[in-house]
Amino acid sequence: MRPSAPLYTNAPASPWRVAAPLLEWAGALALVTLAVARRDIMARSTRVLSLLTSLASVGLGLAIFYFIGELVQSAPTALLTPGAGGYFAFVVLGMTQAQLFSAATYGISQRVRTAQLEGTLEGMLATPAPPFSLMLATALPVLGAQVVRVIGVLGVAALFFDFPWRLVNWPATLVTLALSLAAFLPIGLLGATYVIMSKAEEPLSRALGAAAALLGGLYFPRAVLPLWLQTLGLALPITHAADALRATMLGGATLHDIGRELGALMWFAGVGLPIAAVALHSCVGFLRRRGSF
Repeated sequence: MRPSAPLYTNAPASPWRVAAPLLEWAGALALVTLAVARRDIMARSTRVLSLLTSLASVGLGLAIFYFIGELVQSAPTALLTPGAGGYFAFVVLGMTQAQLFSAATYGISQRVRTAQLEGTLEGMLATPAPPFSLMLATALPVLGAQVVRVIGVLGVAALFFDFPWRLVNWPATLVTLALSLAAFLPIGLLGATYVIMSKAEEPLSRALGAAAALLGGLYFPRAVLPLWLQTLGLALPITHAADALRATMLGGATLHDIGRELGALMWFAGVGLPIAAVALHSCVGFLRRRGSF
């Protein structure tokens, strides 16, 4: 008679068994994201005129800021940026951060509200997929489209308006953009939670956008603000994101040079994303138990 095998062993688990759940989640997230992106592309494929007018508005907006920069080029540049480019480069980068912030906050909650009005949100939330994964899959196409738009804005600025792109530290810039989106995303996810729960458009994102324009140093240097408003602006992630982006793109700053700003962005993301995930899970779980979305 053969001895029975021991019930428990001390053998370590294989790396594949440890990584399999994470890979499965990433694969499912990718499939849902592709499905959402395909739906958006199909819905917008006929809006060629809208795309052309959007590009024209970008060019006109850049021209306005370019000539404003020509007007104020004699102002003290030390207030604007540690690098080159004057007011035009300063405001272009502030505008790109404003666009990313708007997409990650109001854009996501608005997308959820649209799905709610169209009647597609209920079917999506009725699936067994985790709510955080569903909302993340909804957010990624929105953020991806805005990143493409930002690249277009910077390309037009460099080609036609002499944006100083030769000084850019590209690795540090990419890290800054990724952390900026991660820091902005919790606001949009909390806004989406409000929309799901209240079945109404959430009011906070636009108010934060206005506060960011005033306090974040997007269109004028924060140094001209009273000290108490400068301090208040540090409570917004976009303030640190704008400072870091200008340092890497206009001054060639390294990751070490912008360590304080990146640390602040990581704090906003590290604290905000778990809070948003818990809020989404609690909200959707409550509605699932009640049987109403």
